Amino acid sequence: MIKNEMKINKTKTNTIYVTNVDTNITYLVLHELFTQTGKIKNLKYPTDKITLKHLGYCYVQYFTEEDCDY
Repeated sequence: MIKNEMKINKTKTNTIYVTNVDTNITYLVLHELFTQTGKIKNLKYPTDKITLKHLGYCYVQYFTEEDCDY
């Protein structure tokens, strides 16, 4: 479901940028995965406007910066 290994880049805030995400993964699976580290405030899951297929990256915003450190 996940390509090789997802790459996570933490910003200076409570948001992480995740790349190398399998394009077949669903929003619900991503949400379940990242909820394991903390309470999610927002999950941006970009999709192609025509095919509606996931683009292979996402942004996960947590309520606290500490949740990003996991």
